[in-house]
Amino acid sequence: MKKPALIPLTILLALATPSIWGQNKPATPEEESNMLGRLGGAIEDVGAGEYRTIDQRYIREALRKLSGINKEIEKRQYSVRLRWLAHHWYGRAILDSGDPKRALLLFETAEKEANSLTISCSTSNSCISDKEKAQNSDFLRQARDKLAAAQK
Repeated sequence: MKKPALIPLTILLALATPSIWGQNKPATPEEESNMLGRLGGAIEDVGAGEYRTIDQRYIREALRKLSGINKEIEKRQYSVRLRWLAHHWYGRAILDSGDPKRALLLFETAEKEANSLTISCSTSNSCISDKEKAQNSDFLRQARDKLAAAQK
């Protein structure tokens, strides 16, 4: 008897969640700024982890932060540059932690995002530079090499 009452509730809940239908709302400038700040902290941890090969605390912390960031960026339409930064740096942290297969997927996603900018950027902050694209390609190659070496 109570099951028919659940159907309208389920429909209402589904309609109230726009991301279910692929209609993410654009991020506000404040959300974009907050996410960029979170991303900056995670990038700092990745950089610290690269110089302390014995102590992986920084990489673990970066992975935790970047995992949350990458889940969050799917809920809103953030700028391509912010999405690229999140995927690129998450890939670097995963590669540093020793998982080239997962890193490869993130570097490929970052490369697709970088190549999706076919129109001119409104500001230099919204563009992905050729140097950054090349750097991502280098990490993509490193991940492929490590994956190929692990499979041999």
